[in-house]
Amino acid sequence: MARLPRFRPILRALESRLVPTTFTVLNTADDGPDSLRACIVAANGNAGADSIIFNSTAFASAQTITLTTGSLSITDALTITGPAAGVTVSGGGASQVFVTLSAPTSTAITLTKLTVTGGSAATGAGIAIGDESVTLSNCVFTGNTATTRGGGADLGLAAGVLTITACTFSGNSAPAGGGVTATTGQLTVDRSTFIDNRSTFASSGGAIRYVGGGNLNVINSTLTQNSAASNGGGIGFSGFTGIAVIRNSTIVGNTAGGGGQGGGIGEIAGSTGSVTVE
Repeated sequence: MARLPRFRPILRALESRLVPTTFTVLNTADDGPDSLRACIVAANGNAGADSIIFNSTAFASAQTITLTTGSLSITDALTITGPAAGVTVSGGGASQVFVTLSAPTSTAITLTKLTVTGGSAATGAGIAIGDESVTLSNCVFTGNTATTRGGGADLGLAAGVLTITACTFSGNSAPAGGGVTATTGQLTVDRSTFIDNRSTFASSGGAIRYVGGGNLNVINSTLTQNSAASNGGGIGFSGFTGIAVIRNSTIVGNTAGGGGQGGGIGEIAGSTGSVTVE
């Protein structure tokens, strides 16, 4: 009788089967079960991209979450989507609001439909970003104050990416970059409004300040009534060696004080990069 061929099982490695998890915020407490902070901590500890949403009953009307135990640190891929009625996350004038600096390089983080206010920090009072890939969509950043740079947001490392889409930055302030500061990295501002942001020291960028090399794109946006103590009431460049494109945008009614240059767009410290306005 012929012998049947011997069966030889083969083990093959499969791609990761990480399952995204959705966490739901049930209250406006700073900390404790089902708070925004607790949901972020849980998402940080769950490998892979996760989501945080807000309970439609608890947040049927606009609510405010005031931080009393420090900033909210995001260290893993995460999307936070605010409720239809709106939610404000406030630093209470005592702490930074969001920080992503401890997340791995290129980690995708998205904040959507949030109002961020009352942040207070040296850099990035509303949100501090390093080398992550952060998207702010349909958010409002208002009334945040930094003592060094980036009142609303700060992008601090060359590998970092910050995309701002359909957002409003208003009433934020810092010695440099009242609204947003980018130190190298890639900054894109699309369909957004910057109004009444202030650079308060002899530096630049009432609304936006860009330092060093990298890319800045401002598209279909409005920068108005922003001010700088020195250069660039709207957009200020400092030691800029990268490429900037400002397309189909309105930059009007911005001011530069103290004998500075460029109420709309200005530069200091030997910027040699390319700036195209079209």
